Order: sequence, then structure tokens, then C-alpha cells
Amino acid sequence: MAVVATARVVAFAEHGHDGVLDAGLVGVPASVLWRIPGRIVGARKEGTRMAVTQGTLTARRVIEQLRQRGVTHVIWLVDTESKFMYDALVAEKGLTVVPICREGEAIGIALGLQIGGKKPVVIVQNTGFLESGDSVRGMALDLKMPLVMMVGYRGFHRGQPITDSAAIYLEPTLKAWDIPYHLVETDDDLGKIGQAFEEAQEKQHPVAVLIGREYE
Repeated sequence: MAVVATARVVAFAEHGHDGVLDAGLVGVPASVLWRIPGRIVGARKEGTRMAVTQGTLTARRVIEQLRQRGVTHVIWLVDTESKFMYDALVAEKGLTVVPICREGEAIGIALGLQIGGKKPVVIVQNTGFLESGDSVRGMALDLKMPLVMMVGYRGFHRGQPITDSAAIYLEPTLKAWDIPYHLVETDDDLGKIGQAFEEAQEKQHPVAVLIGREYE
């Protein structure tokens, strides 16, 4: 597998041609820089292929992680990319799926369930997470909710340029709100889900798990 050089996301200069580069990218030909509107996100070694993450992300194994952590309710607005997860959740008798109409409802429902002694998890796409921002701020952050939010990372493909603004602004938004996050791309990463629950409980703070590929 080819090795890909990467760097922090850095802004283009005002007129968009000579981007501000980290030291590791100084001197790299412009032809091999990965550019998206307003960003330079890395560089590819000339004569190599971009790296691609191998493996699968299995819906049933994700649900096993939720059961191990004592999750009782899954608050979710179903999207077109999550059929396998929907089928697996419907078949899982130990979890209650709470459907919602808009993602902004999810945090309030999760708060009520926590007050009632339950252990919910919120599953939304990055577009929905951004839509629910005021609820995240006013409840999850202000009330210090130990809540895990599993956020679909639409537009993210490792080793490829990011052009979807929902993906471009997801991590910067989480950082601005001081919400820790973990990236899950394959079954090998599933231990990070448990880490997220531990971190949320320890810090009494919301934690995000970014789902970096479609479920199978």
C-alpha cells in the first residue's frame, strides 16, 4: 500500500493560489497537493496511489459494542446510507429504537431518558449534527451530559480530497465546541466506541464517535 504524506488542514491565502503550508509540505509541487475549496489538506507522493482503508464496518458488531456498554435506547433519524444498521437494530430485541423527525430533537430526548435512569445513544449524520447545534450547546454541553453521539462522516473517504462541506466543517466544529471524538472506519476500530463511553462518563461531557464508512 502506498504511503501518503498528510498535513494539518490549512487555509489558502486570500486569493486561493499559494496556500499557507506546514513545514512538511514546503517545496511540494502544486500538482500533487490535494485541494478543496479554501483548504490544502495534504500531498500525495508522485508516482504512488492514494491509500485506501481496508476492511469492513459491520452493523451487528457495532450493536454488540452498544450492548456491552449497557445502552438501552438508540435515538436515530434513519438515513439512506444506513440500511444495514437499521435492519440490525430492528432485529435487536435488547434495544429500543426512538425515531425522530429532526436531529435537533435527539438531545432533548436523550436528556429525558438519562434523567429517567436509561442509557441512550444518539445516531445522526454529520449534516444532522450540524442542524442540532443549538440543542448540543444548550443541553449536552451546558448540562454536562455524559452522552455518546455516533455521527456519520458523510463526505469522508480516507486518502481522497474532501469536497462535501458537511465533512469539511465537522471536525472543526467538534473542536470549537470542545467535544472529544474518535474515528471508526472498520471493525478493528470498534474498541473506540467503548473508549467514548468511558470518556463521556469520566468527564461528564458529550463525546462523538465519527463513523467513517457505510455499515455492512
